[in-house]
Amino acid sequence: MGSPRAVAVLQIIPNHHFLLPEKMIRALAALETAGFPYVFYDITQCPEQDFRSAIIKLFSSIKEGTVLVSMACHNNYPKIESLLLLYTYLPFLQNKTVIVCSPYFSLYETSLIQRDNVTFSPLDLDEHVARHLGVPLLDDDLFFEQLDEFLTLYGYRDYRFWSYLTFGCYARCSFCYNRLPFKGAPAVTRMNPETVLKWMRAGQRLGKTYFEFSEPNFLADRPFALEFLERLRKDNPGVTWRCKARLDDMNPDIYTAMTAAGCRTIFFGVEHVDQALLKVIRKGENSVKKLAEFLAYRRSETALHLSFLTGIRGETPADLRRNLDFITKMDGVPNVEPNLGWNTLFDRKNREAVFPNFAVAFMYMTNMLPHRWSISQAFMKDVVRLCRKEPFFDFLCVTESEVSLKLMQTLVVFMKTQPRQQFFREYDRFLTYENGLLPRLILKSRALEQLNEGLLSAMGV
Repeated sequence: MGSPRAVAVLQIIPNHHFLLPEKMIRALAALETAGFPYVFYDITQCPEQDFRSAIIKLFSSIKEGTVLVSMACHNNYPKIESLLLLYTYLPFLQNKTVIVCSPYFSLYETSLIQRDNVTFSPLDLDEHVARHLGVPLLDDDLFFEQLDEFLTLYGYRDYRFWSYLTFGCYARCSFCYNRLPFKGAPAVTRMNPETVLKWMRAGQRLGKTYFEFSEPNFLADRPFALEFLERLRKDNPGVTWRCKARLDDMNPDIYTAMTAAGCRTIFFGVEHVDQALLKVIRKGENSVKKLAEFLAYRRSETALHLSFLTGIRGETPADLRRNLDFITKMDGVPNVEPNLGWNTLFDRKNREAVFPNFAVAFMYMTNMLPHRWSISQAFMKDVVRLCRKEPFFDFLCVTESEVSLKLMQTLVVFMKTQPRQQFFREYDRFLTYENGLLPRLILKSRALEQLNEGLLSAMGV
């Protein structure tokens, strides 16, 4: 047999959280150690300031016939963003065999974006390399012994470490990015605590003082989590950590166990002050009441990150204003950091009853792309064109009703009148894009159709 042909490994997730893509590092380390020919292409290493220019240059530079696309990241939002970018500029890879590696895309979803040259592997990149390229994965001891060398080689030396203790959640909130997509899949999957501890020890050895548990609910399997916390209390190598949890899973005893094991930051999804709206998104907890209970026994060493949503189906401008007023109060509490997300109001089963709102795509992309890149009109034109013609991506620009325009107007007015609120910082670029084009169009429009026409005209679409 002849030598194997070189493969391209493509990383197009613009990771603005600087969390290590550990599965990809394992795959690259295996290829490197085995001497299997490969070339690594990473969007985060591109020097161009304009994002469109960067990604076109990256795609155009790929010479290998097979492209393995890495989806190794901490949650599904960057995975969706990565797919969007891949398909927007897929014509530059039309003569390649493109294999998207991720276990978290259902067959139903990917059937909408099948292409002759694109296939989906239900494996993470490292497992795909082992199973389909025949490249054995490195033994843990050898991998972690050489980890610093690999991180330096691939440009990830300064990234933060993370892992899952579990994956999934019993709650099944409709908006959650980490719902397991496969029928019959368990609500919660346990991971290997030994692997988690190895990553924590490796981080500590390399000077990392912070670790993140990225599952949607750290306490989803409470007995398993408590058993791990007791061990971590004894074996923590000297790093503090952050996790996501549900407020109704917390109590003083569990909180004490978490802090004793090194937890210093907790992310809670509060979402909204209106209980009826929480029921719409199947979030079965009284978040505000539970938050007040937690704040009563929280100690000063614990920082809180709080998530809130706007754009929930049935939300009115008055509902939104009450939520914004509550978030503003939280913004003033010491060591509390709220953030605000826009929930895209889309129901594929009732497609005829919803309306496009192309400003949502702009909001999504300006929030998700790191600020090191500029966002040109040409790039946003490309994104909107794809979202309009591809059923898989139309969730980025489809909303429930004309109410979405009124909600956007309420949000824009609030942001303009209270610009110093820290929970709006992710929207700075949305507000300032093209000298304030988007908020001007939102405020002057009387209907979604008028907003869309104005935006498309301004973009030349």
